[in-house]
Parts: sequence; structure tokens; C-alpha cells
Amino acid sequence: MPSGAVQTFTVIGLRSDADMRELFIAGVIPGSVSEVFAVLETSEGEFTRWAMEFDAPDADAAAAHAYVRCRTGDDVEEDSAGALLQAVLADVSVTSRRGGDVSAGAVWIWVLAGADAFVRISGTGDTENEIDYAPAEHHGWYAVYGSDAADAPDPVVLHDGSGCRDFRADTAAVVETIRRFLAVTRRGR
Repeated sequence: MPSGAVQTFTVIGLRSDADMRELFIAGVIPGSVSEVFAVLETSEGEFTRWAMEFDAPDADAAAAHAYVRCRTGDDVEEDSAGALLQAVLADVSVTSRRGGDVSAGAVWIWVLAGADAFVRISGTGDTENEIDYAPAEHHGWYAVYGSDAADAPDPVVLHDGSGCRDFRADTAAVVETIRRFLAVTRRGR
């Protein structure tokens, strides 16, 4: 995230009663105004009004924190590079999950791209095979398309942001690459 003064933002939206991990953000307002919004005790057409305050450098970061809070609760550090990447992926309707190889000490973000196919995303450089690091420590995203099928071709590098220290720009670039790749892949089926 860009360095700058941190301020309080209020994120408002609707949270799904069927799946509390689903949040539909209606807006991000500068300041502390969450108490103005009444949270309903009952369903409103399968959604509940939701508002929460976040300290962040900008409105986009506050929205990303809100998505992460709803998806993960308090179990994952919501300021980690991986959590923020997952929030941005979710914002463009790309479902992702955490995965990795515990014995190798590697953690990735997985995006399903077909029955046996996936896109695996992790950090590069000093954060190679990691996602749980501060955005200020970012050295680039690395995204690979691969498959677990027996006759699968070699993995294909979709994005190599090696050396990119601009977390925001590199995150936007890898998300756009994945979004476009998935759109083409799904049209080809």
C-alpha cells in the first residue's frame, strides 16, 4: 500500500445472512460514522446492513480490510500482502484460497482455473513462496498456471513481478492478468 497518513474510514455495505463471509460494499466514507448506521437484528431480504471502521492509508485499503475481516475473521493478519491480494481478487469476483506446502515452508494463494487446473500466486525475492508479509516488504508477485492432470503441460508463468516494490501497482497488475486469463479460459470451454 502506498505510504501516507493513516486515517479512519467507515466501510458500509450488506453482509449475506447465508454466508457471513460475503460482503457487498456500498461505500467507504472518510471518518468515524459507523454508529450512524443501524445494524438490523433480522434479515433484510437475506442481507444484513453492515458498517465497520478501519484505519487505513486510503479508501481502497479500508475496503480491502473489510473484505478480509469478513472472509477470515480475526484468524489471518488482515494487513498481510496475501490477505489484501485475496480481498482485491474477491473484489473482481475471483475466488481464491490459501494453500501451500507446510514441509517446504511455502504458502500460496490458489485460484481454481478448471477441474484440475489452478493459478498459484506467491511472493518473489525476499518473500519468495510467502504471502504473509507486510506490503512494505513486497518484492513482486509470481503467478503460475498449472494442472494436476496426468497429461498436463508444463506450468506457464502468467505474471512475474520480480523486483517490483510497488505493492499496489503489482497487485493491480497480477489481479488484472488473472482476471483476463480466467475470462479467456472460461470462454474456451
